[in-house]
Amino acid sequence: MDAPEESQPKIRLKNSLETYCFNLRQTKNKKQILFGRPFHEGDKVKFMFDPFFKFLKTNNWEISENDTHTMLKKANGLAREKLHIDKDIKKWVYVLDSTEFKKEEVEHEDIDFGQESDAPY
Repeated sequence: MDAPEESQPKIRLKNSLETYCFNLRQTKNKKQILFGRPFHEGDKVKFMFDPFFKFLKTNNWEISENDTHTMLKKANGLAREKLHIDKDIKKWVYVLDSTEFKKEEVEHEDIDFGQESDAPY
């Protein structure tokens, strides 16, 4: 028996990103990103890796930092940039484009239930 789809690392990471960026404490003040909050600016959500990885670890994430970075770089709707936060403060952040990220990429197999005729109801 295969493991449930939601237990696959890629799906768990996407679900964790969604929770971290949209369901936890957010901010519209970019200085708050230094305290681990996702910074919302229009359709973009910017966050630092370390607080996000700490969040993952509290949810029993067992994949290494390097592998997690690699997975994030391959995720749809996610990029990296240097964010100018204040005078002398610049940090590398991930930028999640919510319009791209929210698009579902579901692939369904055609299932044959072995019925030739239409159901009677």
